[in-house]
Amino acid sequence: VTSGTAASSQGTNVNTNLDSATYTIPNTSADVLLIATVAIKDAAPGTITAHWDTSGTDTCDGTNDGTPMVTLQDADANSATTTSGSMELHMFGLVRGTISGGDETGEVCIDVGVRSDTVALGIDYYTGVNQGSLTDGTVISDVVLASGSTSPATLDVTSQTGALVVDVVMNDNGNAITTDASQTQEWTESKTNGNTATYFAAAQSEEAGASTVTMSHTFTNTNWIQIGISIEEA
Repeated sequence: VTSGTAASSQGTNVNTNLDSATYTIPNTSADVLLIATVAIKDAAPGTITAHWDTSGTDTCDGTNDGTPMVTLQDADANSATTTSGSMELHMFGLVRGTISGGDETGEVCIDVGVRSDTVALGIDYYTGVNQGSLTDGTVISDVVLASGSTSPATLDVTSQTGALVVDVVMNDNGNAITTDASQTQEWTESKTNGNTATYFAAAQSEEAGASTVTMSHTFTNTNWIQIGISIEEA
């Protein structure tokens, strides 16, 4: 399994429900899995969804936003009971097969439900991925959650040779995240201005699969949440 070129963006005061980003999967990419990861800060409780739209005509308006992406995992801290200072991570996936006839350009549309001050959206595609179901363990064989209040943020993912482990971590005060040297950072976003309740930092990384893979990130001690998955090869 091999990753493509990641992209990330950040929206602040997302009071119109929606955040989106345009992304391109290159022509001839084979056995593709598209993953979108969303970090949300200072949000009230609610449901979040993601879609992949390649029509070129939609504007992420909450209707006809394209193909629904599958929720791989959700992680939250405090959002079930409070708005101020809450953190959420959401990871979505979509199996895309082999891209042919030209690059596939689309829009990842995120609906956060009129409830967030700050949203970071990261997107990456992976090739050489099992093209089975995203809900029965054939594509994503392990999903791990972790949380804490001291650095490092770390979790262990069960995987295997030929697979790829991907993780995302988020902290609640914007302290810079340093990804362990054994991992490759795919993207990072942070916010340290305005209302302190909206401060955050997030980063996504990858590491080649093995029987057990430890994913670790360091930063100044603060609250954090983390998701790790193993993506299986075709």
